[in-house]
Amino acid sequence: MAKSNETLSLAKSVIVHGIEIKKMPCGRYFEAFQILKELPGNFMNELSNNEEDFKISEMFSLKNIGIVITRLLIILPDFSFNFI
Repeated sequence: MAKSNETLSLAKSVIVHGIEIKKMPCGRYFEAFQILKELPGNFMNELSNNEEDFKISEMFSLKNIGIVITRLLIILPDFSFNFI
């Protein structure tokens, strides 16, 4: 008799040589890894205010360090809560 999709999707565990082997859902892990992969790019976009010609080397000059610190203080709390 053919197995239905419901029975294939049920979590089963098999004991092989005294070790329990069971099917684990991976979708949530892949979603978390995707978020972590996109995190640096999203953070830089927020820091640069989505400017096209943004260069991080220019932002860390003595002239612009105050702007960077101000943006970090504004962006970091909201960005951290959204990430968590």
